[in-house]
Amino acid sequence: MKRMNALLLSAAIALCGVGYAADDDGVMGNYRGDFTGDWADSHEIRAQVVGLSDKHFKAVLFLSEDDAEPTRVEATGSRKGKGISEGKTIFGAVKFEGEIEVGGEALAFNATIEDHVFEGTLGDGAFSLAWTDIVPPTRGQEPPADAIVLMDGKNLDA
Repeated sequence: MKRMNALLLSAAIALCGVGYAADDDGVMGNYRGDFTGDWADSHEIRAQVVGLSDKHFKAVLFLSEDDAEPTRVEATGSRKGKGISEGKTIFGAVKFEGEIEVGGEALAFNATIEDHVFEGTLGDGAFSLAWTDIVPPTRGQEPPADAIVLMDGKNLDA
């Protein structure tokens, strides 16, 4: 019985370590930035990037023109591989290539994400986005008076 418990505990620790190691690969997350060149004055861009596997990613781009409601478009990208240097996993850049449809028009899309920087071109516009942490506006506020609080963090006894 003790051996079984030790085995289960070891497996749980190993699985937690695997999930933690792959958490920050310099790619996934929220990005905000600007277009440069001709599109800079009238277009805005932001993105959310999620991992589909170790090597494949989906970028959801939110594009808006002249304060209009943003258009949501998706693109998929991949990376060639990863390596290990001095005991640390080194991830390669993620590349996006192809066309995406924006407002009924197919635009060439070429971009790269590496070390939390998302840069590329969309049609005639170039963009540069930086990884950002989005903080909810209600973080740290007290719950409403009629809220049912499931856990307040004061007592962690089960």
